[in-house]
Amino acid sequence: MRDSDGLLEHATFSGNYYGTPVSYVNDQIRHGHTVVLEIDVVGALQVKEKYSEAILIFLMPPTFSELRHRLELRGTEDEDEIERRFRRAWDEVAELPKYDYLVINDSIDLAVEEINLIVAAEKLKPQRSSEKISHFHDNTGNGGMA
Repeated sequence: MRDSDGLLEHATFSGNYYGTPVSYVNDQIRHGHTVVLEIDVVGALQVKEKYSEAILIFLMPPTFSELRHRLELRGTEDEDEIERRFRRAWDEVAELPKYDYLVINDSIDLAVEEINLIVAAEKLKPQRSSEKISHFHDNTGNGGMA
């Protein structure tokens, strides 16, 4: 899929390949769905390059020490992998200016609420509301004004 441009974005991390099929995303958009991808900075910037209207939300813990603590608590990586992820997080923060929003994940409930608010606000932007606007106009061409 990667070689035939079948992936919207792709990356290799810790020896594993990750990617998002472009056909799935296009199908969801065609059906009027909001598509949310949980991807790294490399993938996010690939998506933004292909879909300039994509909204990028940078989600991060409140501090780097909290990030290390969370990685250690998971118990799924050895110390070398934790260190690699930690160093990568430092590199990713450098890309923050390329994002549209920043959400600090100090409380999962608050982070989810903030992301939902961002999605709701983005849906209200005029450039995303052409279908709503077209219903406003009637056959008179004067917006329904008599």
